[in-house]
Amino acid sequence: MILSLDIGTTGTKALLINHKGEIYSSGYAPHKTFTSEEGWIEQNPAEWWMAVSFATKQALKNLTQTDLYKILAITICGQMQDLILLDAEKHLNNALLYSDSRATHEILEIETNFGKNKLIEISGNIQKANSPFAKWLWLKNYESAKINACQYILFGAHDYIASQLCDTYSIDFTTASTTGFLNLKNKDWDKEFLAFLHLNSEILPKIQQAGSIVGYVSKRAANFLELPAGIPVFQGTGDLAALIAITGNNPHIYLGTSGWIAIPKQYESRNPDIFTAIHPDAKRYIHAVPQPVAGKQLEFFYHTEKYSRSNEQLANSHFPTNFSDLSLDTTAHENYSATMKNIAMAYRTSLDLLEILDSQSLFLTGGGANSSRGCQIISNILGHSITVPTHPSYTVALGAASLVSEAIGWNKDIIIDEIFAHSYTYQPQILSDLVSSQP
Repeated sequence: MILSLDIGTTGTKALLINHKGEIYSSGYAPHKTFTSEEGWIEQNPAEWWMAVSFATKQALKNLTQTDLYKILAITICGQMQDLILLDAEKHLNNALLYSDSRATHEILEIETNFGKNKLIEISGNIQKANSPFAKWLWLKNYESAKINACQYILFGAHDYIASQLCDTYSIDFTTASTTGFLNLKNKDWDKEFLAFLHLNSEILPKIQQAGSIVGYVSKRAANFLELPAGIPVFQGTGDLAALIAITGNNPHIYLGTSGWIAIPKQYESRNPDIFTAIHPDAKRYIHAVPQPVAGKQLEFFYHTEKYSRSNEQLANSHFPTNFSDLSLDTTAHENYSATMKNIAMAYRTSLDLLEILDSQSLFLTGGGANSSRGCQIISNILGHSITVPTHPSYTVALGAASLVSEAIGWNKDIIIDEIFAHSYTYQPQILSDLVSSQP
């Protein structure tokens, strides 16, 4: 079996996957997020580790001691673009999450020093206030004691969990390419950027291929998780790369706490509206258009329905289009349709940017893909067939597991084949209201 851990924004999932590529068991534990009006968005890495323990023990609860020794690999996936500072014994700060945008002045300083064109030329992307590049400079300006005490930097929740499992400090190519520190052409930390930040490359994680072994479960971690020591731990990856591992050359849409649409390419993009990352095979690239507001809109809908059922809140929200004609008499069904149409329109603008052909089917996953009505609305507005797996909330963890299946002697496509064997495809219809199922 493979134990796959998904360290998401709202919680941690633990999946046990058997040799047929099927989910044998699962567990879940939530995370707390700390926010402020200044754009601070943080989580405590120690809570990730506690959540891994809780979720893993849920997944293992029906296994015998003999069964535990059938776990052949542990792989980890999750949120990228975090900034986590560590000393020899513990984390020095809460993780500054990928959505943390406090470094507004620092990104201006970086742009002034390098210029936008040079930043794109080296890193492949425009750097923004949520970039680890800018957030490191913010810490340097305001919390220099932590910078001085820092012995290791990590950029993904999955890599922090790997460090707890086997005392290793590594990163995959895709996650590294989202940090702003990486030279996209030579696929290594950029010396000019590091010199500007007075950052010693020795405290940066070692870049490794996703799916390669980085270590083995230590006795300390084994005791904490109630697992046998010595299980191989494989280099994990971020959620974006885990989904690319499943979808091959086809485009996919993710709708969860965050959102994006992405497709693999042979070349890096020079369009500032497209985010370029390195493919998990380290030979190709990923072109992605983030839709960070997509998940927030869905979350806002569920919040208003759960706590106040206030259509006025939706109508007066800062989200564009489709909400302005809501009234106090609008039903929850109509509210949900308006929300999903709004989200789908945002994704639609990305199709031409990514040069996605009309004939191409789209793979849709994430928690937002759990509603058949929502999936149909997205298919209708995009004008594309939409394929959704049976368990869209688990697809990222399954994708991470697929990257290690061949290394442990399984058929390399066993997990992917299982995902698509139990999927459903929505075809675009003329009227979205033809689908009457509730969200």
